[in-house]
Amino acid sequence: KVHDVIHYLDRIVGAASPGALVFFVGTNDITGRPNDKSPTEVARDFEALVRRTLQILPQVPVYYLPITPTRARWEVWPRAREANALIRAACARLPNVTMVETTSQFLDERGRVRDELLWYDGVHPSRAGYRVWARAIREHAPLRNSKAPKTLEGPTAKTRLE
Repeated sequence: KVHDVIHYLDRIVGAASPGALVFFVGTNDITGRPNDKSPTEVARDFEALVRRTLQILPQVPVYYLPITPTRARWEVWPRAREANALIRAACARLPNVTMVETTSQFLDERGRVRDELLWYDGVHPSRAGYRVWARAIREHAPLRNSKAPKTLEGPTAKTRLE
């Protein structure tokens, strides 16, 4: 959830000197549960996260991977899509922030989720899904220094960025 990232942000990035930051947040805020946040709340939390990030690391570019359409959360996809649109507008307003569009790559020509890009649980990206993210990140945020991590790690895959 976005507020969790905000809470731990100082600990996560305070001691580091990253060349760039990539956030994938919001997906656990809109899940179909009664305590979900609204798209407006998710976008507001995203803006708070970015503003705090820019206070800590004002010169570091920030990239955002939008909430991904998933099979397991398809019923809430319209709300997630709305949150993405609000976050896209925030990215356009905020300095040094770019939305790295990947949504269309997770959908087929009929607008349905591409199952091969998701893990068996229907929520998390598969190796192929992480490759989609890695390619998109590489296009927008080339690794700027040798201290930057060389892999994008997640619960289901380790994808080379080089």
